[in-house]
Amino acid sequence: MRIGAAAAALGVSVDTLRRWERDGRVEFERRGNQRYIHADEVARLLRERSRGGQSSARNRLGGVVLAVKRDGVMAQVEMACGPYRVV
Repeated sequence: MRIGAAAAALGVSVDTLRRWERDGRVEFERRGNQRYIHADEVARLLRERSRGGQSSARNRLGGVVLAVKRDGVMAQVEMACGPYRVV
């Protein structure tokens, strides 16, 4: 399964899956420039997520990122979410 399909099945973004790969939480098979994940790995992640585990608001707000300002401690993200601007 390609990374985009896996992200959709899990309800997370492609960037989240890439971060999970960097953190060692998930393993992908690479074919050229593409990442693929086995269906049993997706099933494992779905079971893990259904147990409740950690909950994060990340990736739950639909919109377009307009600006990101970072310093050593925090980041400020400005987004356009429909008719609203969220900072």
